[in-house]
Amino acid sequence: MKNQQKKNILLPTVAVIAVTAAVIVSVIVKRFGSDDPAVKVDSTGISIDTGYLDSTVRFIDYQADGIDLQVMAVQDATGAARIAYNTCQTCNGSPEAYFVQEGGYVVCQNCGVSHPINQLGDVKAGCNPIPVTNYTEEDGIIKIPASELAANAEYFTSWKKGK
Repeated sequence: MKNQQKKNILLPTVAVIAVTAAVIVSVIVKRFGSDDPAVKVDSTGISIDTGYLDSTVRFIDYQADGIDLQVMAVQDATGAARIAYNTCQTCNGSPEAYFVQEGGYVVCQNCGVSHPINQLGDVKAGCNPIPVTNYTEEDGIIKIPASELAANAEYFTSWKKGK
């Protein structure tokens, strides 16, 4: 009888621990997460292994100061890595000011303007993705520091894509 009572107590305890662990992992992934082998996201920022990049845009989630934001990373036609924030310089402030990939372009979901992937991160005016300006690239790894991400979180306060 005592063994049965121990099992009756142990099983719910193990279940609670498992659920708690799953919730903690989920929160960590939401805060900093990516299960993409090309990407490492943590409290220091975002690291992107350019060897994994191809012509498909990777949308990398990050949370800075409680604000969800996103960085786009892709390899252009010349093999160069391209990065930018997934929000529009002109439409910023609109919940729909984010881009989706359509072929060799990213398209603003607020105004419909197309932007060539081969220019992602270059253009600093107009309806274009906001460039990531403070990052390093060394030995095939792009590192975007948490301070850069936090400094640009303000552009995502009304952003709907991450919600």
